[in-house]
Amino acid sequence: METDVALTSPKIVYSKGACYGECPVYNLTIYNTGLMKYNGIRYSSMIGKYEKQLTDVEYINLVKLFKDANIWKLDENYDMNIADLPTTTLSFSDKDKQKTMKTKSSFPPAVDVLEKQLLEMIKLDGWKQTDIPIVETVPKNEILIKNELIIKGTDQLILVRWLREYAEYEMKIVRRLGPDSPLWLVTFNQEKIDPDELIKKIKEDPSIATVEFNKKISNRD
Repeated sequence: METDVALTSPKIVYSKGACYGECPVYNLTIYNTGLMKYNGIRYSSMIGKYEKQLTDVEYINLVKLFKDANIWKLDENYDMNIADLPTTTLSFSDKDKQKTMKTKSSFPPAVDVLEKQLLEMIKLDGWKQTDIPIVETVPKNEILIKNELIIKGTDQLILVRWLREYAEYEMKIVRRLGPDSPLWLVTFNQEKIDPDELIKKIKEDPSIATVEFNKKISNRD
């Protein structure tokens, strides 16, 4: 027979850490009872602490998805040497076993399916706020590098063709942010176009999923 502690222990924990930009920072915990707790810290769709109870069917199907993925044989860390990007953490517990995986880029396909399902759970209706949100501010020592962008393409992105489309701004690749990372650091001539105007233009580009200015940390006084 399971103890009260076992019945209320975390089954799945998913979190998104901070980056140098406006990355969503939050964590989602799903307990053995099917209770979900969400804590939105900054730049997330919900700010503050929320709770939602899954139905038995929703919970059983979610756990089955994790068990079928057979994550026990997978690595624990993926692209963790990329300093500029947030850390995504996913943990799953089953009886006496626990698996925690982290990435600063993207998970392998088997885990990517699980991550997408958790993101869908966050979008469900019926969340109830349990506290007054306290919004974290962005550190004041962050400095935008306005002639450098970090981009992530959609399935439509063909990088060589994309660079040609922005050739008038002297767009160039600096480097890929990790061997298998979907993120690229690019630079351009800000004398050719206002940086804010360019980033607005790129956000409307269907071949680009996300774009933000690169940043650096200044020395504190």
